[in-house]
Amino acid sequence: KTKDFADSEYRLVFGHVAPHSQQDSFNHMLPRLRKMTEGLFKGNPAKYPIDLWFAGHIHRYQAIPGTNEWQFPVITLGGGAGKSFPGAAILVEIKNKKLYITAFDTNGEINDKFSMEDRQLKKNE
Repeated sequence: KTKDFADSEYRLVFGHVAPHSQQDSFNHMLPRLRKMTEGLFKGNPAKYPIDLWFAGHIHRYQAIPGTNEWQFPVITLGGGAGKSFPGAAILVEIKNKKLYITAFDTNGEINDKFSMEDRQLKKNE
């Protein structure tokens, strides 16, 4: 409801778990998060549209596009589980009003690069 949110160039959410693209084997975190957020961020159009959600929880890196119900993509950081993308780090930059995301591994090597266009992640080579 704030002017800052309404006037923002990009709306990013950072949370432990994401409302789509993840599983919850304990079956408690995901249902609670969806209950808290579906009236705000779910739908087409959503009451309060966001552009990108960053999460952890599943201990593997992934970049997942939005869905019909949840219009925003999700980037999940890895780390801590077997053959996952250990200790992933994300750099978020805004240049000339365009959002750029770079994913790094623990050696500082770039594993993924994206730009954001119309709530879609566009892979950069």
